[in-house]
Amino acid sequence: MEAERGARLDRILRRYRATKRGVGFWISPFSTPAELTRLLASRGLRCRKHFPAMFCDLNKLSRAVKPAGDIAISVLDDHAIFEKHPHPYFGNICTKLRRFELDRLAYLSQQHPRRVWDFVAGRKGKPVGACTMFMHGSKGSNMKLQKLTPMLWTKDLKGSVEFYTTLLGFQCQALSEEWGWASVNRDSVKVMFALPNEHESFDKPTFTGSLYLNCDDVDAMWQQLRDKAKICYPIENFEYGMREFAIYDNNGYLLQFGQEIPENS
Repeated sequence: MEAERGARLDRILRRYRATKRGVGFWISPFSTPAELTRLLASRGLRCRKHFPAMFCDLNKLSRAVKPAGDIAISVLDDHAIFEKHPHPYFGNICTKLRRFELDRLAYLSQQHPRRVWDFVAGRKGKPVGACTMFMHGSKGSNMKLQKLTPMLWTKDLKGSVEFYTTLLGFQCQALSEEWGWASVNRDSVKVMFALPNEHESFDKPTFTGSLYLNCDDVDAMWQQLRDKAKICYPIENFEYGMREFAIYDNNGYLLQFGQEIPENS
């Protein structure tokens, strides 16, 4: 088991050496595996700095603490606020390193199950303080699933974002070449893309299913896409009560668009 963990670390480190970039790991008393610090040290990494942090068992909180004065504290889900205002401890996002750190926090906050939360303290609509909370443990059998977000492998990260934003009307939430990851959304639909893991073989998409997108005007969507995308099948009414069509995205993933046919039609 330790040999497998060591081999995984070696793969990660080889990737950074190949791109001639530095690499760092945040290690806490709860990091796993337990021998992670020793495995990193044996590969030439050293402890650079001890960061102050607070630990709290949230199940044992006796009371809520209200912020003082006109300070409002909230969970941060949209990191775009720091495009307009300086980050309380990064400052203005004006360097590649600060951009990387902001993209890293945005990426971690969007993972599921969620274990990382960013909080921001605001005054008059401007951020004046921020902190990141890392959650340890599990909610157990009472845990509820919140949503399903596809993570599609692609060799063309920028091309995928361009296809979904230009052709399908999505907006790019995040694009990090450092992480090999991107996220786009439109209305309540969200899709993420990632470069294939370097230790996995990947020639082309092998997804055997499809992504089914429900529309409120499937005919308008068909008129928008019929001459611009590779068609799988044209718009049609089906016996099961749906009017739908299907196209392929730039990677070859199958996208189906459908709308329920009214009963009186």
